[in-house]
Amino acid sequence: MKHFRDLDLSSYSLSSVSGFLPERPALERLPNPYYDHWEDLSRNLPQLVASDTLKDKLERLPILSTALLDSEEEWRRAYVVLSFLSQGYIWSGDQPRRNLPIAIAAPLRRVSEYLTIMPCGTFAAYCLWNVIPSPKFGNPQINPEDFISTCTFTGSKEEEWFYVISVAIEARGGRLIPKILDAIDAVKENDTPRVRSFLEAFITCVDGIILVLDRMGENLSQEFFYHRLRPYLRGGKNMAQGGEGEWLAYSGGSNAQSSLIQLMDITLGTCQNVEFIKVRLGIEER
Repeated sequence: MKHFRDLDLSSYSLSSVSGFLPERPALERLPNPYYDHWEDLSRNLPQLVASDTLKDKLERLPILSTALLDSEEEWRRAYVVLSFLSQGYIWSGDQPRRNLPIAIAAPLRRVSEYLTIMPCGTFAAYCLWNVIPSPKFGNPQINPEDFISTCTFTGSKEEEWFYVISVAIEARGGRLIPKILDAIDAVKENDTPRVRSFLEAFITCVDGIILVLDRMGENLSQEFFYHRLRPYLRGGKNMAQGGEGEWLAYSGGSNAQSSLIQLMDITLGTCQNVEFIKVRLGIEER
């Protein structure tokens, strides 16, 4: 009989240590100078947004091919950069813009198709593939202070704190995944002590997550989140259509897209609507 605990997690882009976070730190910058146009704009995004010059910069941006992206890490980095630039373009003006410049839209869609993820800002773009370990701290990285964000809209530490809190939660929950798989086997094998041991580990993990979540207010005010940051995380699902050709609109990024939290819900049997979850996770059918 095949055991779930014997599954090769790496085949699903998972880690037995970091869970849904990349086991190797995400890239801080694309190594190929060909993509410096994207990287330089993303690095200066807070200044471009504040000076209202992002629109002009992106509309004059050359169309870059994705053919020079090599590793999975590079495709993910491209997705992060293009997602931030696209969200900044749409939401940085007095009124939301309904169309993306072709130099952003075309590569973003190609990268998203490669990664089988929605071509818009998602939890993966803002957190999983954007936040990296801080060089100031060693292992294990399970606290917010252990991480830094490579891209932001505002350049504020408050925005970064929102992202690193989310990643610290993922880091604390990563080691739970192998235990979940073993617990499934334990249920099938009628092994009550193993199931009880798993539930105790589950409770400990949730307690740790709550401790991290409770720290959100330490460096992030409600006013900043709702008035400065949240607007950039919105989607275009409810915007009126405009322009010619195929029109695509998506829901915005949300911590509800955390695969870890969804997995925990599913494990406990609290997942009610699978189709809704797939939409919130940004999952497209292969």
